Amino acid sequence: MSNVNQPHHNSRAYKRIAPIIRRAAYNQPDYRCPYCQLTLEEMRRIRPDKVIGWDCGHIVDGDDSYGYRAECSHCNRSNGSIRRNRKQPKPTTSRRWGLE
Repeated sequence: MSNVNQPHHNSRAYKRIAPIIRRAAYNQPDYRCPYCQLTLEEMRRIRPDKVIGWDCGHIVDGDDSYGYRAECSHCNRSNGSIRRNRKQPKPTTSRRWGLE
C-alpha cells in the first residue's frame, strides 16, 4: 500500500509493476483495452493524429489496492481527466451577470 500523501504514480510499487504490465500488453498484439475494447492497432487507425500506447491503469479507477491492468493511453488519460475534473470545485463568478 502506498503512502496516502504520496501520488501513486510515484510509489515504489507502481514504478516496479507498471513497466511489466505495459510490456505484457505490447507483447500480446490481440490484447484489448478494457474500456474501448480495441487493440492498439485498431485504436491507432481510429486516431492517426494521436500517439497511442499502453498505459498502466487501475482495475478500479483511482484505487490502487485492487491492482493494475493495461489500458490504451487514450482511455486511461481521458478517465483520469474526468475523475480529476469532478474533484475540482465548480467555478463561480463574483457578479450575477444580467440580473443587475
